[in-house]
Amino acid sequence: MEDYSRHKSDTKTNSEKTTRIIASDTLIEEKITWKEVEVGDILKIYEDEPFPADLIAVDSSYANGVCYIETGALDGEKNMKPKSCLRETY
Repeated sequence: MEDYSRHKSDTKTNSEKTTRIIASDTLIEEKITWKEVEVGDILKIYEDEPFPADLIAVDSSYANGVCYIETGALDGEKNMKPKSCLRETY
């Protein structure tokens, strides 16, 4: 039963939308589902938008490349944790 519940939850998450950035002559944003995300994709995550844990932050709208992430789905803690982007990317 627990595996079935996890399967339903994963299916729901994978069908939700996110924004992929495509670099060409100009930057193009396209809406895709999480199941369409591939290794190497650049995604734009908006404030309060949930996302899987396996992303690397490369830029932030906050100063010095800092972003605040709630990791409740991973460790049960609901407080916001500061995370920093690589200095070379912001």
